[in-house]
Amino acid sequence: MLFVVFTVALLTGTDLPYALAATVRSGAGQVIRPAHLLASAALFMVILHETGRIPVETHTGTNEFGMIEEARSFEHSGPYFALLKWGSELKQLILFTILADVFLAPWGLASTQRAGDVLLAIVALLAKACAIGVVVAVIDNSFAKLRLFKITEYASAAFLLAVLGVFTLYLGGG
Repeated sequence: MLFVVFTVALLTGTDLPYALAATVRSGAGQVIRPAHLLASAALFMVILHETGRIPVETHTGTNEFGMIEEARSFEHSGPYFALLKWGSELKQLILFTILADVFLAPWGLASTQRAGDVLLAIVALLAKACAIGVVVAVIDNSFAKLRLFKITEYASAAFLLAVLGVFTLYLGGG
């Protein structure tokens, strides 16, 4: 995740995500830059990893090890379990918001504090988050289970996409 943010900082010259969103909003050609596409793909892979949407299979096949993120829920119940699930969903929404409003489609953001603009921005954010959620659900349901030792290869692939984004930026002008 930090290397993706580093790539964003190199793309925009600052570490503010709003600057990247403004860069992407400045022209449609900014979205298809190779460095931007590689950083977006790396962030999407990191989101899948961070939110526990990669099914993992172990030799025992128990459900406790089936999903690394979901294993924590076996220790809680009642209101504490609800808070745990709520926190997990908020983390997912925040990561979806970063992906949608900074990398993929920073259009529809409120530029003023008027109630109509803010309401329109909330509706646009929820629509973008739902669209990303549908893509994640399709990937989650169609992705074959990975063995536990393959998770490091998946995380390494996301890291290498971010590194390729940096190399593309400097070597290819991307």
